[in-house]
Amino acid sequence: MNKRIESWVLEPLLDVQHTDFACVFSADGLLMGKTENVARDDADRFAAGATGLQALSRSVGTAANEGAAWLQTVVETTDGYVLLVAAGEGAYLGVQTGRDVDLERLTFKVQQLVQSINSYLSAAPREDVGLPS
Repeated sequence: MNKRIESWVLEPLLDVQHTDFACVFSADGLLMGKTENVARDDADRFAAGATGLQALSRSVGTAANEGAAWLQTVVETTDGYVLLVAAGEGAYLGVQTGRDVDLERLTFKVQQLVQSINSYLSAAPREDVGLPS
């Protein structure tokens, strides 16, 4: 499956002051969509790194409780935050912000967005990705 998310779907997240950009990506790190204000190469790099961070967070977060499901990760830096949120089966939403962002308002908008487009954002694992025999 190679679903694309149009930028206008993500743009409302930028209404929260100090939100830098948002993108949606699959569990294997493929970019599915991004806001217009981030370059494609930067969004691809973000998606690849965020996929690894999500996998690590899921592994560590569920190590002591096998029944637990990973829901989100928030990373704080000196310049701001990175939010990673489950956005459907095999799909994730990542948002990078500045330091002065209103996290409560942003996370509310992120949850609203994810709830409204969750079924569309679901991305099945890639099949038959090897070279032909």
